[in-house]
Amino acid sequence: MVGAGVIGASIAQQLARDGTETVVVCEQYWGGAQTATTQSGGILRLHHTVGCDVGLAARSLPTYQRFGEVVGGDCGYVPVGFALLIGANHTDALVRNVDTVRSCGGRTELLEPEQLVRSYPGLRLGGFAAAAYEPDCGYGDPATTARALLAAAEAAGAMLLRGVRVERLLTHGERISGVRTTVGDIPAATVVLAAGAASAALARTIGLVLQQRGVILCGVAA
Repeated sequence: MVGAGVIGASIAQQLARDGTETVVVCEQYWGGAQTATTQSGGILRLHHTVGCDVGLAARSLPTYQRFGEVVGGDCGYVPVGFALLIGANHTDALVRNVDTVRSCGGRTELLEPEQLVRSYPGLRLGGFAAAAYEPDCGYGDPATTARALLAAAEAAGAMLLRGVRVERLLTHGERISGVRTTVGDIPAATVVLAAGAASAALARTIGLVLQQRGVILCGVAA
């Protein structure tokens, strides 16, 4: 596992919990959960542009709601609610999005702006035509979440290497064979890139070009 931000920590915890024999996490920062994770606003919401993201968010929200029971520790979840406001030209798209959220098991309702103002009197919503309100959503603490996930991963048998930077991917023939780090080579049949923007540069060390930054590559073959 390359990277111990919230995504890498989550994957490592799941693999270790499910009994994967050896899970090794390389994190270049001693504190872990740096860069993108610490800069995230931590918003927990179900409304997303792409349907697959809605599904992932709907499946993950119950974990945040029962984090201490499911993972252990704290994620800083505060259910203050979430409202998505749109203009008249996006009303049809919002209705479709509400349907998608509900089909994934999420709770959301379509409101007139005046209805939202009654719940939040300080709002001034001139120019908005509609709102989708999610009562269960809110925000969490990304860094705290990542560290709790890492602690759970270690408790389940994962090994966390702090202050170890992965410099390149290694291959044997057409298969991944491990990673080269600042403390030496680590053999691995499967490498997960969860290094955010740095993932693209690591993929290029074996000739792979990622079209988006921060993509996770699992079981990469050259």
